[in-house]
Amino acid sequence: MGNSKFRGIVEAPDFFPTIGTEALVDDTPQQLTVASASEWIYTGTGSKADRILPDATTLAIGRKFTLVNASSQFMPVQNYGTASSVFELLGPGCTLTATLLTAAGSAAGTWAVTRSNPEGYPKYENDFFSTGDGVATTSPGGCRANAGTGSSSTTRDQVNRRGVGLMALGSDAGLGGWVLFSYDGYDNNSIQKSSGKPVMMRVLFDTYAIPDGTQKWTLRHGYLDQIDGTQPTLGIYFESHVDTGVINGITRAAGTQTLVAGDVIKTQASALPSDGAWIINAAGSRVDFWLDKAYLGSSTTNLPNMVTSGGILATQFDRVAGVGVSQVQIDYVTFEKPR
Repeated sequence: MGNSKFRGIVEAPDFFPTIGTEALVDDTPQQLTVASASEWIYTGTGSKADRILPDATTLAIGRKFTLVNASSQFMPVQNYGTASSVFELLGPGCTLTATLLTAAGSAAGTWAVTRSNPEGYPKYENDFFSTGDGVATTSPGGCRANAGTGSSSTTRDQVNRRGVGLMALGSDAGLGGWVLFSYDGYDNNSIQKSSGKPVMMRVLFDTYAIPDGTQKWTLRHGYLDQIDGTQPTLGIYFESHVDTGVINGITRAAGTQTLVAGDVIKTQASALPSDGAWIINAAGSRVDFWLDKAYLGSSTTNLPNMVTSGGILATQFDRVAGVGVSQVQIDYVTFEKPR
């Protein structure tokens, strides 16, 4: 026999994994550890009940955790620490499996993450892989690009991104382009959530330049009842400040809004685009906002009734003042509406 040595954490094969159960409670996270069960089944009705993976430096490579969301809400799943390598908003009925690939001295670690959705799970997404993604389509899950006084299109390989929806404002003031994300492919579709079910939307976006006191424009992403350049009367969306480019979360009903403070929009020169996500809970009584995988906060006031009032999924981009060409890129959008 040789004289080789092995150093590291060694764990016995998990032939019979332990299974844990827990009910989700509002704003109550669960920090998993090396001693935690390998499989978890989550029930309950809690919002913003984060599941946090263990410190990777305490685990053996290949350690696997399976999280089953049997609750009625979306469930945030994140890695340990502040370096975001895992960020998933796991829908009701969905399962996530995270396998540690390497720790390399980092508590966050590098994980292989797979997600499985139940059959027929209603999820729409568009990554703008082809130039055809930006034109009118009536196929299920289609995307329609419309132009106001600006233009809308798609292009490929912008700063090593495989495809983006491109919106441009011309040199005149007034309404620019907009991209309308239609859940079933029709540009006049009204999105309504099922009673007792949550809804989630996530969008990745950036701009060529941040607005200032001279060049003033507004960008909105989300659930809106209007896309003609005017302020929505109801909606749940991200909105950029007309002077500073700060992206805030907005809930709006009957013309009155609540603001959840955010951060400045990313530019095309950034390594990654801005990453915005919002969830309205199953009861329709709370909206949570995330920006760049960081939790911004929640709104419980001025919430639109998505069961009785219908809006559309859209990106709206319009100029308030100034001249010159401005552009916004939409890198990816996803929308989940459990039945």
